[in-house]
Amino acid sequence: MRERLSRGMVAEALLKTPVQLALLVRQARLVTSEPDRAVEELASGDSLKPIEQGDSTYPSQFNINPYTEDLLRGLVLRFMPRRLVETGVANGVSTRVILAAIDEVSNLHDEPEADRGVLHSLDISTSVVSPDLAAHRNWKFHLVDEHTNFREIMRAIGEIDFFFHDSNHAYWNQLIEYRTAWKHLSPGGLLVSDDINWSQAFLHFCEEKRLNPVVLADGPKFVGVVRKPIREVSSDISD
Repeated sequence: MRERLSRGMVAEALLKTPVQLALLVRQARLVTSEPDRAVEELASGDSLKPIEQGDSTYPSQFNINPYTEDLLRGLVLRFMPRRLVETGVANGVSTRVILAAIDEVSNLHDEPEADRGVLHSLDISTSVVSPDLAAHRNWKFHLVDEHTNFREIMRAIGEIDFFFHDSNHAYWNQLIEYRTAWKHLSPGGLLVSDDINWSQAFLHFCEEKRLNPVVLADGPKFVGVVRKPIREVSSDISD
């Protein structure tokens, strides 16, 4: 018997296509429109991916780009959020940038321990918990395995001032994260998303909430930032 596909499943498959294609292009040895070049490339050597050197668990394309590092640092220094959440740790580049900015704010203002910002990082694997991150006094790690678990973790964290999405960039995952984080974001809080060009989720979320985002072009990546209004316009869309 042929398996029935719901509208949602079909939409998910269609919306994931650009994401999967982007991943494939990044992994490709050669991207060309010339068949002869493709044949020659295949004849020139094997197709095994080279082993990446160093301590990184994930390929370098999982890291945020330099301008995004500057953006995250600048936002933390300017707005001084106290409760921060990021989804997707990978090699921990954004995690370390945010933690360093939290430390910088604390040192500049000579803050007591109780008033320092705390970063809650969510990831699907405990392998991202390196010794230096685990030892940081302002870092808390949460293992997440599904959307229900994500919502439960967010409820447990409570109100937040800063949210950074850098996990699975499939349309529905992005949209669920944006909507859930927005519910917990304090008035004036910031929602930041890496790789908003991987799906239309950020665009649709901003249309849904009637927001005008700031977009940073950082090489092949685009980062979106919105700030929650003090008095939000009501929306008919539930999350």
